[in-house]
Amino acid sequence: MVLVETDRLVGPQTVIHELGLLSRALHHAVERHGVRLPHGAPRLSAQRGEGRALKLPKARDRLLSKTEHEALKIACSLEAPDDGKAYAGLRTARRPELWLALVFAGTTSARQSELCNLRWRDVSEESILFRDTKNGSDRLIPIWGDVRQILAQLPTKRPAEARVFGYTPGGLRQAFRRARERAGLENFRFHDLRHCAATELASKLGGDPFLLRQVTGHKTLAAANRYVNDRSRDILAALDKPR
Repeated sequence: MVLVETDRLVGPQTVIHELGLLSRALHHAVERHGVRLPHGAPRLSAQRGEGRALKLPKARDRLLSKTEHEALKIACSLEAPDDGKAYAGLRTARRPELWLALVFAGTTSARQSELCNLRWRDVSEESILFRDTKNGSDRLIPIWGDVRQILAQLPTKRPAEARVFGYTPGGLRQAFRRARERAGLENFRFHDLRHCAATELASKLGGDPFLLRQVTGHKTLAAANRYVNDRSRDILAALDKPR
């Protein structure tokens, strides 16, 4: 177990997870290795003033409207075309990789770290391999039509070790933040693109949480089921469909 000291503020979820990890480590030491603690293995819990337990924040469900989508697309370009059109061509931007990176994340549900770590060696004709993901394992996903179109617009003839989208994590965070500000988007984070993609994928995969997990890399069925449950309109339409 590695503990990393940080001077940044963290949310309730991080506090609860870290205390849970520490608690499990202490119980393991006592029960499995006979380590003696003065008062036994403590039961750690996240408390704030007056003994109130911290609560996990509600899961985010921020999606982009069509208007916001177009505004972000325009903001990802650093220079406007002379004809004033809404950036019909992605290559009018000096860094088309930024918009393509956002579209890729919003299509595949790739995490920011997975997108930045993706190298051309991990992209084949039929699949993409995300290495060392947040869950500690690699994830292989197929390349379908929408993803193939995104990759086809990226510069070709790059070294196998080159980043597919050319961004480091810090560089992508900064570029996304600037584009978001130019687009005037409020309360929208890069991770929300993952939610947008998972919601769309759940519909395309027929609401199958097992298939959804294979693409998105969600660790538990409960996490995947959140997006399946979001399809209430589709379920209602199916139930009301004439026989």
